[in-house]
Amino acid sequence: MAKPIVIFGATGLLGTHLARYLAEQGRLPVAVVHNRKVPSPPGVPVYKSSIAAAEAVNKTLQRYHPSLVINCAAYTDVDGCEADPDRATKTNTHGAENIAHAAAELGIPLVHISTDYVFDGRTGPYDETAHPHPINVYGRTKHNAETLVRKISPNALIIRAASFIGRGPEGHPCFAEQMAKTLQAGKRLLAPIDQVANVTDVPALCAAILTAADRKIGEILHLGSRELISRYDLAILLAEVFGLNQALIEPVMYTDLQRAANRPLNGGLIVRQAEKALGFSFPAPRQTIENLKRALGAGDNGLP
Repeated sequence: MAKPIVIFGATGLLGTHLARYLAEQGRLPVAVVHNRKVPSPPGVPVYKSSIAAAEAVNKTLQRYHPSLVINCAAYTDVDGCEADPDRATKTNTHGAENIAHAAAELGIPLVHISTDYVFDGRTGPYDETAHPHPINVYGRTKHNAETLVRKISPNALIIRAASFIGRGPEGHPCFAEQMAKTLQAGKRLLAPIDQVANVTDVPALCAAILTAADRKIGEILHLGSRELISRYDLAILLAEVFGLNQALIEPVMYTDLQRAANRPLNGGLIVRQAEKALGFSFPAPRQTIENLKRALGAGDNGLP
């Protein structure tokens, strides 16, 4: 009898897409959530558990005896992490540690989702051998998680990706959708010209995760578009694809936004190793935005 795949953090952007994708592939996903209900594809069980408690994580894996564990759970509000580092550490670092321990003890393969924010963005883009040097609380908690996961479960696959773009769960749009909504509302959009990274098409990321897991790749992989793009150029691209007013987009320097957390600016990930290992490339930024527009059912004049 086929074993299920457990997804921790199944209420987030990637987690909800993964549950849907695995269900479509007949791979028996189990969506593990913390404190709120999430619409799930038909036939996908939803199990409430907290990654902050080692006992709860152990109980979850013992209940389902999965063939694979995917940890998408994270506190991803970068500015929020600066304001509440204890919450960030509890979720991003200790939660990942608990999952790694439980998976290792039960002999279950683990995929851990990380971020380009483990780098400082001074000399990017970065390949998998680059030394992490995070510059904000979010990045530090994710880097610490990587270190613990590798120590506890050396064969775990750690996937770093940047700027997830895909249709978000109801009421939780991805950052690109939020940008489009700002323009559709006729509001000014401040977009940094000096913040550069890859974009990651979330449906493509789901396929890549499953492919890498099936091939038992146990290393660090950088995933995302080959092409890097600034937040300003991405906003212009959004306006073009969605048919929105480009005149509302104002180019600024990142420091002009006066946010609580620093971001990697000259960042991005080199993805050649992953392309070779997986045998395919991620969509370029324009294709990623066009995919988002289709997923949202958007017409020629913006969002539905």
